[in-house]
Amino acid sequence: MAEVLSIPKGEWGVLRVFAVDPHRADLSTWVRDLDAPMNGELAHVLGQSDIPPQSVELLRLSDVAALGLRDFLIEGHDVRPEALDERFSWLDQLTGYVLIVHPAIAADGPVTFRDLPEGVSFVGAFAQAQAAPPPLSLPEPEKPQTLSGPTAPPGKKDAGTAAVLALFMVLLLVLVLVFVLGVPIWPF
Repeated sequence: MAEVLSIPKGEWGVLRVFAVDPHRADLSTWVRDLDAPMNGELAHVLGQSDIPPQSVELLRLSDVAALGLRDFLIEGHDVRPEALDERFSWLDQLTGYVLIVHPAIAADGPVTFRDLPEGVSFVGAFAQAQAAPPPLSLPEPEKPQTLSGPTAPPGKKDAGTAAVLALFMVLLLVLVLVFVLGVPIWPF
């Protein structure tokens, strides 16, 4: 590959596609089992020391042959149809495998692709239709609230105090009648 491809840190909404020739002896060993975890192998093929999980997708083109690579990118990865106009009709003619590099690969810092191995070639960069996610905004700090036990509604609190006071007064009256005035409470 003559040119060096770079993805700036935090770029959003551009997929990069690389064609992979599975007949190359050095590439055929890691394209055999698509379900095996292979972040290390994909990083090595792309000339990186490490790649974030799910930032690179290896796709067997025979798996999407009925749909075609162009429509797969439009429908499956939200690539703008105008980015894949008739100039890219040859995408459906590709065979073997492709690597779809998502923008998340550059989430932690810029990524540069250089010295790709024989059999890996850059196909193109395609803009996605989705808008960039809004910046994360944290809620403003809330004022601390002093919590106390449950409180009775204002009307009920006053009624409860009045009831206790009335009960106390009735008991006091009964005590005065019985002990001071000698009025019997029950007949003997």
